[in-house]
Amino acid sequence: MFNSVDNYLSLIFNTVSDLIFLMEVTEPDRFVCVMVNQSYMDATGIHKDQLIGKEISEILPEKECEFAVQKYKEAIRTKSPIKYEEFVKLPKKKLIVETTLTPIFDSDGTCLHLLGVAHDITERKQTEDNYKRLTAIVEATTDFVATFDAEGKVLYYNKSARGMLGLHEVEDISSLTILNTHSEWARNLLINEGIPKAEQCGAWVGETALQYRRKREIPVSQVIIAHKSSSDVVEYYSTIARDISDLKCAEERQRLASKVFENISEGVIVTDPEGYVLSVNPAFTAISGYQENDLLGTIPSTFEFMKENEEDYQHMPSALLAEGGWQGEVSSKRKNGELYLTEVTVSPVRDNAEKILNYIIVIKDITERKKTEELLKKSDRLTAIGQMAAGLAHEIRNPLTAVRGFIQLLRSQPERSREYVDVVLSELDRLNFIISELLVLAKPQAVQFKIRDLRLVLESVVTLMETQSIMKNVQIVTQFDSMLPMVKCEENQLKQVFINILKNAIESITNGGHISVLLKRHDAGHVMVKFTDSGCGIPEDQLIRIGEPFYSTKDKGMGLGLMVCSKIIKEHHGSIHITSRNGHGTTVDVILPAEI
Repeated sequence: MFNSVDNYLSLIFNTVSDLIFLMEVTEPDRFVCVMVNQSYMDATGIHKDQLIGKEISEILPEKECEFAVQKYKEAIRTKSPIKYEEFVKLPKKKLIVETTLTPIFDSDGTCLHLLGVAHDITERKQTEDNYKRLTAIVEATTDFVATFDAEGKVLYYNKSARGMLGLHEVEDISSLTILNTHSEWARNLLINEGIPKAEQCGAWVGETALQYRRKREIPVSQVIIAHKSSSDVVEYYSTIARDISDLKCAEERQRLASKVFENISEGVIVTDPEGYVLSVNPAFTAISGYQENDLLGTIPSTFEFMKENEEDYQHMPSALLAEGGWQGEVSSKRKNGELYLTEVTVSPVRDNAEKILNYIIVIKDITERKKTEELLKKSDRLTAIGQMAAGLAHEIRNPLTAVRGFIQLLRSQPERSREYVDVVLSELDRLNFIISELLVLAKPQAVQFKIRDLRLVLESVVTLMETQSIMKNVQIVTQFDSMLPMVKCEENQLKQVFINILKNAIESITNGGHISVLLKRHDAGHVMVKFTDSGCGIPEDQLIRIGEPFYSTKDKGMGLGLMVCSKIIKEHHGSIHITSRNGHGTTVDVILPAEI
């Protein structure tokens, strides 16, 4: 068919897909192109007339030329074929080729030619690079990624998958199947639904659970994809699973929060950042009589939170728009018009950027509690009055005896009537003061906060307690700073507190002693009353329980006195602090806000 072997070789030379070139070695550092095949010209877009007879330096740019000459010399030096990859930059495209360079020697060992056979690997390299990039992405992802064959045998796990299953990075996985790395119920789901659906539809999505070396079950959202051949036969599966433990925990917390919201005894209102109602719980509808539909889209201040104390209430609606929360007592009105007293707490809900998302308003009906507290106060007040009865009886008897004696003197010495009458009137005034103070304490009165001078309040209380202190050989010493600010208070309630503190101090002193009452400025916005006695003190283990209901250090005490005192001071926006050492007396500090 062919005339000669040369024709046969020429046909092969010009029909093979590889790029073939032949370089003549004219001098050790000079290489001249003497032949290129058709594939070379097609790939490079350069005709052989532009190449044959040209030195390598005339064909390639300087940098590529240096690389080629280096390889040519290496092949000549080693006297054997060498293989290398090179990047070929052409006017219209870029190629990556894998070249096998073979040196051709004569019988004297002189290299005459270099035969180059270059295979275009551009697409292969691009595929390899893409594979490397995808592998890097898959290895870097926090999701579980795996592939397994049609029998379920695991072919590949990414780093996150190994971590989730408790496998080492280089641990052999040839014995593992996709099923034995899932918990039992998830395994059944994959067998009966996940894998069959993926084979039938191409992909399946569902929630399963991983469990292998780590005994803890990891809930995941899993995707299984079937990869099929051209004949529609599954070659392998790939699967991606994302750990949804946090999501499941969040769902559980939301479920529990919903349960709490529905069953908590306090009323709860949820609003948006502007204060418009989004939802209310059943307890609030039971307390107020309003249904959720009555309130949606309204601001709480518009649905009959009627108030008796305008000054305290006015801060609540603005708290819904402010950054901070609010807490206070509000007199409200039910849907049927009935008034009731509530304890209201407004709290903001913020995101990670501290932006307010919602407000939670908790409303507690404290009507009955307030009634009970008033009964406790009345009980404590009456107890104090009863305990002072003996001293008051003595205090009343003294002026009555004096009055009776001076009236008898008037009969026998009428000429000294003015002098005697003045004494009688003075004793009657003292008697009237004692009885008036007793009646004020005993008589129930409406709570009215007014501006008062705390010095006058304390002087009144000390005068009332002097007789009881004298009977126990206790001296009450007062020290009031000058230029003190006034306080806004309910005078009778503060008297009740001070009487209770002084009474306890007197009772703690057994063989005579003293009580110091100091009134001074505490800081720029507060005044302090400090009661210090020289009594027996309170042991440390008992001191921490002082103020608990029905706990008392006295044999016949009910343990309600100090609890009531603390409640009264708290209602005055103040605080009460007790310090004591066993055998060294007790100090009680009462701090109240001043009217600046």
